[in-house]
Amino acid sequence: MRDIIILLELAQAGAHTAPRKISSRELASRLGTSQQTTARWLIDLEKRGLITRTPGARGQSVQLAKAGVSILRSAHRRLNSIFGARQQAIKLLGRVVSGLGEGSYYMRQYGYRRQFKRTLGFNPYPGTFDLKLSGESIELKGILDSSPGKRIEGFKTHERTFGPVKYF
Repeated sequence: MRDIIILLELAQAGAHTAPRKISSRELASRLGTSQQTTARWLIDLEKRGLITRTPGARGQSVQLAKAGVSILRSAHRRLNSIFGARQQAIKLLGRVVSGLGEGSYYMRQYGYRRQFKRTLGFNPYPGTFDLKLSGESIELKGILDSSPGKRIEGFKTHERTFGPVKYF
């Protein structure tokens, strides 16, 4: 929890996008701790690869590393799933690619078709397409992963068991 609070303070100072000059004293004041404690925490975050620090003549420059940004994005997704607006539109960019060719098989299963018809009000196209996400869309997909979405229940036939489906 402490890591998230420190990373949040640094991000609010803009250190999630670029190195920012920030002294241990200034950060300590924001965190309500001593300068020595804050300095130790920053050293620890740096050792664990969550931030990078560059000493300078008038203090230090601090920037969140990819791992630090990832922790904040994960916390954001979790908090959004609890408190966030569920109707938020998410725009994902990518390229349509060939999949395994099995989408049609699954979409033709009566157990799925019946539930999709009931929840959507129509029978969807009996197939799927794969989207290879690019750039920030890869991280934004995490928002969908942590969102409840809609659920189609799994079912059993004489031959096999079909798992549940999450859709948006």
